[in-house]
Amino acid sequence: MPPSTLIDKLLAMSRIALVDVDGTLVDTNYHHALAWARAFRRIGLTPPLWQIHRHVGMGGDQLVPAVAGDDVEDRHGDDLREAWTEEFSPAPASRSTWMRSLI
Repeated sequence: MPPSTLIDKLLAMSRIALVDVDGTLVDTNYHHALAWARAFRRIGLTPPLWQIHRHVGMGGDQLVPAVAGDDVEDRHGDDLREAWTEEFSPAPASRSTWMRSLI
């Protein structure tokens, strides 16, 4: 059965949606770390991936200074968080699936 058909059938059977917003059901920490690494690379910094991974779970306002220092936070914090948002985007169908679940 095609995924969209399966999703449609599941949504039709129930009004309950299980949403994993904090990574407890699907481990997305590695993907977050990669997105942060790409964001840091945009401003010419390459902190070790293990260091970024260790701080995943913090808000971006805490992660940036923990990984790169207060000076980088002061100079580039907002740009880094914007770059992270661009690098870490949900799967194309996830927004439409979520919106259909609200109907």
